[in-house]
Amino acid sequence: MRRRITNAIHADYLNCPYKAYLKINGKNGRKTDFEVMRDELSKEYKTSTSDFLQDRWQKKQIASDQSLRQFRGNFYTRGLNIRERSERFDVIFDGVIKEPRSGEDLVPAIFINKENLAIDDRLNLAFCGFALGIALGEMPLFGRIIHGSGHSNIRVKLDKLIARVRPVVEDIESFTSGHDPPQVHINNQCQICEFGNDCLKTALENDDLSLISRLGTKEIKKLHNKGIFTVNQLSYTFKPRRKRKGKSSRPKLNPFNPALKALALRENKVHVFEAPELPRSDIEIYLDIENLPDRNFYYLIDTCEE
Repeated sequence: MRRRITNAIHADYLNCPYKAYLKINGKNGRKTDFEVMRDELSKEYKTSTSDFLQDRWQKKQIASDQSLRQFRGNFYTRGLNIRERSERFDVIFDGVIKEPRSGEDLVPAIFINKENLAIDDRLNLAFCGFALGIALGEMPLFGRIIHGSGHSNIRVKLDKLIARVRPVVEDIESFTSGHDPPQVHINNQCQICEFGNDCLKTALENDDLSLISRLGTKEIKKLHNKGIFTVNQLSYTFKPRRKRKGKSSRPKLNPFNPALKALALRENKVHVFEAPELPRSDIEIYLDIENLPDRNFYYLIDTCEE
C-alpha cells in the first residue's frame, strides 16, 4: 500500500533522507527527550497562534479542523488546521487564507515558534504550497509564515521554492517503489533523532565516511568517485606536507583535513599537527556570551580581566 507524504516526513527528509525513508515505510523508534520537547513546544505554539488569530480575525469568517474540500465549499475566508488527504499527500495546513492574486485565492500558512527563520522553514511552507497547488490545479504564488513571540507575519514567494520541493517529493515517493534506500549519513541531527543510535551502529559496521565530521554529502560523493568508500581507505591518503629546503615559512596547514581525521580514527590516536600559539598581552580579557540564537536573546555576558 502506497503511503502518503506528510508534513513531518518532508521535514525529516530535509534533515536526513534516510529518516524519511524509514518513516514513510512505517518504521518508528523511541523519540529522544529533545524530540518530545520540541514537538510539545511546537504544538503549544500552534495552539496559541490559532487563538491569537481568532482574536484578530472575524470569527464568522473562520473555519477550524476541516478538510480542504469542506473549506473550499463554504463562505469562510480563513481556515485553521485544514487537512488535505489525497492519494499522494496527508498534509495539515496550520492556516489557509483566501487572498487575491494567488491561484484560486488560497495561500498556505504555517506557524513556527522561532524568531529567526531558516531555509528549511521556507521549504516546509513550499511543501504545503505544492500540496495545495496539486489539490487546486494551480500553484499558489506565495504563502505566509507566522512566527516568533510577536507572531510576525511574513509573505514568502513560492515559485522557486516549489521548484526545489518537487524533486524532493519525487525522491520520497521512490522510497516506496522498491528503489534502493538512501545511504545512512551521520550528521548533527543524529544525536537528537529516534534512529540515531541504530544509524551510528550501521555506520560503524560499514566504516562509513560520514563518521568524519565536516565531511558533507558532496565531498563523500567525490571520494566515492575516486574509489574511496571507508574511513580506513581514506586514512591512507594522508600525506603530511614537508618543509621545503630554503623556505623559512611554515607549510600551510589544514587542521580539518578529512584524511588526517580518518588516520586518527584508524589508529585511535590524537594527532597534533602543530603546537598552537596563542597571542599574549600585558592585559588579557576573556568574554563569555550565552544566548538563545533562534530568539535573538542574550541572557548572560560575562567578562574577566587578568
